[in-house]
Amino acid sequence: MSIAPEIGEVIHRVFRSIFSGDLAGLQRDALPHPDLVRLVTMRPPVEDLDRRLEELQMHEIARYPDGHVIAHAFFLGCIMPITLRPDESGAWKADMRWWMVATEPPTELFQKARMALYAMVTGDDELLSKTCFFREGIDLLTQSGAPSGEHGVYEDVCANMPMIELAAGERYPWPVGEMGIAKPDDCTGDHRLLMAQFGGDEITFRMKRINGEWFVDPEPFITMAQLRGRR
Repeated sequence: MSIAPEIGEVIHRVFRSIFSGDLAGLQRDALPHPDLVRLVTMRPPVEDLDRRLEELQMHEIARYPDGHVIAHAFFLGCIMPITLRPDESGAWKADMRWWMVATEPPTELFQKARMALYAMVTGDDELLSKTCFFREGIDLLTQSGAPSGEHGVYEDVCANMPMIELAAGERYPWPVGEMGIAKPDDCTGDHRLLMAQFGGDEITFRMKRINGEWFVDPEPFITMAQLRGRR
């Protein structure tokens, strides 16, 4: 899908700021985040940046009910997902949390969610049992696994999909196109909400810590599988 000019302009400026080391420019076009400086200092400036930015390709992948957009930008030989949201004034801003997480060491919390999704898409019952706690109907989640020849592709996608931890008050997608709102109890103690970008889809993981170990709550995935089975 072609991208709206005003969104494309923001993405173009964000990429220029990041790859030229311009923190002030990035702060103008991104939602506030205390660690934005990491994005402009973690890599050396790109040579011949003007020419490379002329070749920047952008496509809108998804638009959600709360107004935010996921776009894919093809730059320096890579597809880079980027999320944009309108701020209180209606101006488009880049949500760089997804990129910030990619600069941090992997955590057990995120790795458990990644492995659980990989188990679902490949039909791996054993791995699913190690990453999700039991609920009635969990067997539905591994009944339509991808062919074995595609497992390597999905392993790479799941290992590298952008993922963030949600805070109380944030909206997230739930089955059947619904949007939920994170409650304080969802995001503290032994509970967390994670959101991942899987292609053009946003997937929410409800996490629970049991005996010191994180597990995925499979309930929303079971609901989706049941709904698909009724169609």
